[in-house]
Amino acid sequence: ADVLVDIAKSSAGRVLALFTSISALDNARKAIGPALGREGIRVIAQGADGSPARIMRMLAEDGRTIALGTSSLWEGVDLKGASLDALVMARLPFPVPSDPIVAARSEQFDDGFNEYSIPEAVQRFRQGFGRLIRSRADRGAFVIIDKRIVTKNYGVKFQRALPRCTVRRVSTERLFPLLESWRDGTFE
Repeated sequence: ADVLVDIAKSSAGRVLALFTSISALDNARKAIGPALGREGIRVIAQGADGSPARIMRMLAEDGRTIALGTSSLWEGVDLKGASLDALVMARLPFPVPSDPIVAARSEQFDDGFNEYSIPEAVQRFRQGFGRLIRSRADRGAFVIIDKRIVTKNYGVKFQRALPRCTVRRVSTERLFPLLESWRDGTFE
């Protein structure tokens, strides 16, 4: 929640935060709403404030807004007529292993996690990134809060899935000033 508040405050405008569960989204909404409201930043959330299409419309209409979404906002719903300043992924988007469809598909492989779950998650990760960068002219900050992208062997597969871009690995304490310098054009 603290990281989301810092990102929204350091952003000049629209932020989209993607979650892998509704409970995580709801917890974040409750935690950041009051703090960002005092800063004049609108917090909208999929479910509580409407459908994915409505959330994206609301995000496009307002300047300083953070939208919180789950699975259906990772892909397919575009932010028409506006762009994002920042995209946040709270967790890497692995499929839920206990889901019956995921379990059945995983059983078709010798190593369901490496042969099915990781490729599915990497594809969804790229789709999520596509919410931020849709053309060569677009720019924005992409923040991944999940440390597994750097601590697990499979994290390299996620990193390689991104187009060429500047990557910085920073602590949460250094994130706010780094994002502010990026916004102000003094980023090095």
